[in-house]
Amino acid sequence: MWGIFYATWNFSLPCIAIGEDCLLFSFTKSYQVFSHSDLHGHRLLDVGSGPSIYQILSASEAFDDIYLSDFTEVNRNELHLWLEDSPEAFNWSPIIQYVCDLEGNGDTCESKSERLRRKVKSVLSCDVNQDPPVCGIDPPFDCILTTFCLEVACLDIEMYHQAVGRLAGLLKAGGHLVMLDTLEETFYHVGNKRFCSLALSESTVQEALIKAGLSITVYEKCCRSEFGDAHSNFTSILLIVAQKNPLKQQ
Repeated sequence: MWGIFYATWNFSLPCIAIGEDCLLFSFTKSYQVFSHSDLHGHRLLDVGSGPSIYQILSASEAFDDIYLSDFTEVNRNELHLWLEDSPEAFNWSPIIQYVCDLEGNGDTCESKSERLRRKVKSVLSCDVNQDPPVCGIDPPFDCILTTFCLEVACLDIEMYHQAVGRLAGLLKAGGHLVMLDTLEETFYHVGNKRFCSLALSESTVQEALIKAGLSITVYEKCCRSEFGDAHSNFTSILLIVAQKNPLKQQ
């Protein structure tokens, strides 16, 4: 989510690097991870937020303080518009209501939006290829979330390994990294623009997590055939939850 371009979809979503089917998959998996597990705590950092809030809607119910981050100023500005309830902000209300209905606890779009705005403490600059990857906040965090980000930000496998290691370094001992990654993706389209992506294999992702001192607790692979989108050439999507080993605390 490192660029900001817009297009019209059935859900009227900001056009990012994935299609509608993948986003619905993201909503569902995020709900399952954060609503049906013991994954909760005080501080959550979302790395590579882009201009979007959809990825933290369910996560925000499990954590007290939320920090958003992105590489580009234009994306950070878009996040600020929504947080300030500006009339110029993208209208996330249909998506927020969709997640409220998914969670099934009687919540409304208005109450969830208000609660999320209170919980977001800052929108930070980030670059996963730098150390530290996020500026303006001190670690550790209870949870780090990154959604379809690292494969776009990293140019090669070594950079990917290093980026995962940097994120792990921001976690407290016992903290969790939650990732959604695409596999074997070499390009994606945003509107009519084509961008490159790092083709990740399952072994590359697993090796990076192990090297970073993380133990996989949730591992789910969904094949391309499950999605109708044609915005990229990924073969599968991985959902991973990995816990930081106590001996790796910084």
